[in-house]
Amino acid sequence: MQIVGTEAMKILAGVMSTIENEYEECIASIQRQTYSDFDIFEIKNQPNKVAHDQLYSHFMNNSGEYNLFIKIDADMIIEDWHLFEKIVRAFTENERLDWLTIPVYDHFLNEHIYGVNVYRNCVKWEKNSELYYTDRVHLDQTIREHEKWPIPDKKTIIHHCPYPGDYQAFHFGYHRMMKAGQPAAF
Repeated sequence: MQIVGTEAMKILAGVMSTIENEYEECIASIQRQTYSDFDIFEIKNQPNKVAHDQLYSHFMNNSGEYNLFIKIDADMIIEDWHLFEKIVRAFTENERLDWLTIPVYDHFLNEHIYGVNVYRNCVKWEKNSELYYTDRVHLDQTIREHEKWPIPDKKTIIHHCPYPGDYQAFHFGYHRMMKAGQPAAF
């Protein structure tokens, strides 16, 4: 069932995975979306920088086939089965919206952080020279408007790392520590 008021938009969900315990649930949470006009593209077992380059290149190379691109890490589980419908509605209602950021509940920090990015097919990325802020390599001139969804008061939209393994926990802490020592890209 589609939510009334959404025009047809084809979505490509890009999923990057290595050793995440949440992988199976992540894929299942995408597949149970009530909005059905989407495909899943997976990148497995690649270093972070390489995976991001492959993902964004794939998005750009397929911009004629899809209207929206969603980047989802394999340690994220979507709780809201209507999320894709809500995303389509947001992009339909605002034709200038090119980038939407959705909060996730991070189980390491026990709080919401901004973690899922959705892009219209007009967004372009440059080759990734960024080691720590790998999501910040889009070309600003290709984005008309960016919107951040508010942090939910009650129900979590997406969980991040609810069942981390030891390596996941170490990697999260190490990556966060390295980012803290770097100047923010913006």
